[in-house]
Amino acid sequence: MVKILVLINAVDGINYHRLISPFGLLKEDYPDAVTFFSNIKDNDKGYQTVDAFEVEEFEKFSHVVFNRILSQDGASKLVFDRIKKAGCKTVMDIDDNWTLNKSHYMYNHYKKLNAGEHIEYCLKSSDIIIAGSDALKTLIGREVKRYANVVYNAIDPNAKQFETIDCSRDYNHVAFIGGIGHRKDLALILPEIAKIQKERYFTFTISGYAAGHQEWERLRAEVHKLGIECYFEAGRPVFEYGQLYADKGIIIAPLQRNKFNDYKSALKVIEAGHFSHPVICSDTIPFKNISGVLKFKKAERFGDHLRSLLSSKARQDNLGKKLNAEVAKKFNIKKENAKRKQILGL
Repeated sequence: MVKILVLINAVDGINYHRLISPFGLLKEDYPDAVTFFSNIKDNDKGYQTVDAFEVEEFEKFSHVVFNRILSQDGASKLVFDRIKKAGCKTVMDIDDNWTLNKSHYMYNHYKKLNAGEHIEYCLKSSDIIIAGSDALKTLIGREVKRYANVVYNAIDPNAKQFETIDCSRDYNHVAFIGGIGHRKDLALILPEIAKIQKERYFTFTISGYAAGHQEWERLRAEVHKLGIECYFEAGRPVFEYGQLYADKGIIIAPLQRNKFNDYKSALKVIEAGHFSHPVICSDTIPFKNISGVLKFKKAERFGDHLRSLLSSKARQDNLGKKLNAEVAKKFNIKKENAKRKQILGL
C-alpha cells in the first residue's frame, strides 16, 4: 500500500509548486495515502525536522518525498540510512541546478553551508528523482549519472491565489514578478526600460520587494540611477503571491545565459500565461519550447518588442490568449499529477 510522507516548508515558491500544491491535490483523491510534515528547523518555536525521526516512524510510509535537501542539519546520510532500514523509498524533487554561479549573491552563503555537495549527495542516494525540466534531467544524467523523471511546474486553477475572475488588464503596465536572485537578469533590460519610458510613459513595477534587504536596495539604487520611475511592490507569502499578477499588463522575464539559469523551469512564463498576460522573455533554454511569447537575445530587441506591445492593445490581448492556451495544454496540473501517480504507484 502506498503511503507517502511529503516533507515541506511554507517559505518558498519552489516548495509550493513542487510539493504543497500538487500533493495537496493528490491528497484530495487519496486522503489516506498522503501525509504532509513541516520539515522546518526552528528551536525557538519548537519545530521538529525529519532528522529526529527514528526508523520506526519511517516504517509507517512507503515513500518519503522531499525537495533538494533531505536533512536540515547536514545529516542526510544518517536520515537516508534510517529510511532505507525502514524499507521506505526516497523521492527527491529538484527544480534548479545545484551549482550556483560565483556571481550569484547567495554564492558565499551557499558554499559555506556546502549546500551543493549536500544536494549532490541526495541526488546520488535517492531511489527516485523528479526534475522540473528536460534540461535539468539531462544535466543530472551527465553530472551524477542518475535517471530523472520530468514533471513540469503547473498551476492549480482552483487555488484561491490563482483565480482569474476579478483580473483587470492594465495595457500601460509593465511588470517583473520574482525574487531578488534576478537582479543581474533585470540589469540586461533596465537601460531599455529607461529609454522607452522617456519616449512614452508607462507604469513599471518590480514585485517581490523586501524592504531593507541589501540586494533589493542595490537594485532600487540601480533603477533610480537610470532615471526609471518604478514602483517596488512588496512580496507576498507563497499562498498569496499569485495575485500579484492580477492587475498587471505586460510581464517581462529576462534571464542571463549561465550555468544556473539554463536549468531553470519556465515557471514565470507559466504563471503569467495562466493570467493571460503577454510575456517578453529571454531567448534562453528554459523558454525554448514555448512559442506564445516574444523572445529576445539582445536588449535592443527587447526594446522593439516592448514598444510594439505598448502601442497595441489588440496585440497584447492576442498574445496573452495564445500563451494562456499553450500553458493550459503543455503545463496542465492534472497531466503532471498523472505522472506523479505513475512514478509513486498510486
